[in-house]
Amino acid sequence: MPLTVNFWLLANEFKINFKKEISQIKIPTAVVYGRKDAFITRAEINDLAGAIPQAEVVIPNNPNHFVGTNAPEETVRIILNFLKKYAHSDF
Repeated sequence: MPLTVNFWLLANEFKINFKKEISQIKIPTAVVYGRKDAFITRAEINDLAGAIPQAEVVIPNNPNHFVGTNAPEETVRIILNFLKKYAHSDF
């Protein structure tokens, strides 16, 4: 069952631990965090990324919680760079 960040946020709110499930993600994962996010702390993002074996935190320069909406060009650049990085990888 695919797990998204939304589940992670819900888990944090209700103190449910999904670390076992997300630790099973076996592909490189970009955790994109808005530098000015008022809903999620950097510590929570680090905790999330730390639970995923091949995760890396990417922090755009300006956006808040709604990264894709507030900085669409930068978000696309981040995604493309991430995909290029692993395009010829066997993970």
